[in-house]
Amino acid sequence: PFAGSDDQQNIAVIEEGYEPRNVERGTKLVAIPSSSDAKCIIQMPRGNLEAITPRALALPYCRSLLDNSCYAEAFDLIRRQRIDMNLITDHNPQKFMAEVDLFLKQVCRDD
Repeated sequence: PFAGSDDQQNIAVIEEGYEPRNVERGTKLVAIPSSSDAKCIIQMPRGNLEAITPRALALPYCRSLLDNSCYAEAFDLIRRQRIDMNLITDHNPQKFMAEVDLFLKQVCRDD
């Protein structure tokens, strides 16, 4: 199952809004660094390298951040990738409600 989940409802949340991205013919996948936030590096036919974050990698990574209570990092990823913010609460509502103070401490900034 997608993202290691047997729950069909979670799969529906993940697949919502997913749209494949077209790349140039001849593009090669160079690397997927394990330390990055779901980025992958591709080499275009002209030779230039690009770092992209496919939604198929971003969503499971975001779910793992939420499981580990890394709300600030998950929030930034969700904002940058234009993922539906409801994922923060819908992923695990009971855990989120129990840790709402932690969420606010991590996410709230004065800037």
